[in-house]
Amino acid sequence: ATPPAAVDVAAHVGAQSARARDREVDARFRQAVIMLHARQFEHAVTALHRVLELAPQMPEAHVNMGYALLGLKRPQAARDFFESATVLRPAQANAYYGMAVALEEMGDRRAAVGAAADYGDTIVRLVSETVRGWDAQTITTRMEHAVGKDLQFIRINGTLVGGLVGLLIHAVDVVL
Repeated sequence: ATPPAAVDVAAHVGAQSARARDREVDARFRQAVIMLHARQFEHAVTALHRVLELAPQMPEAHVNMGYALLGLKRPQAARDFFESATVLRPAQANAYYGMAVALEEMGDRRAAVGAAADYGDTIVRLVSETVRGWDAQTITTRMEHAVGKDLQFIRINGTLVGGLVGLLIHAVDVVL
């Protein structure tokens, strides 16, 4: 039988090793995301290969690998990673979108449209659930970033139109 002290040491070493692995997965995944945003697709692929070695069941890593491969103009390989992400997590909506993009880049427009149609409800549900969880400040910030200068124009227009309608209603009320 193994002495209790040896079991405690082994458990402690195992836990430390798992924590170190988790820290590396997190660091490499963050690095890959930064590389994707910087359009440094080869570097993203390198980081994601390591993530997938350490955490092969991480659907987000499969999805990001798919997007990196799309950036490298390798749609067949990208499609495979998107498909594996949907197997790992059927509600991984961004994988379905990536799959449709990959299929279209492969020249299979019918399959791309089919993928988008088949999984459109999943994508709509994911977006709806995400937006439902936002507070008013988050929605305002996101809208300002998405719409930009047009939002200021909309605000000014709304103020002017609202003021004119108010004046019109007041004028009608005074005349009657």
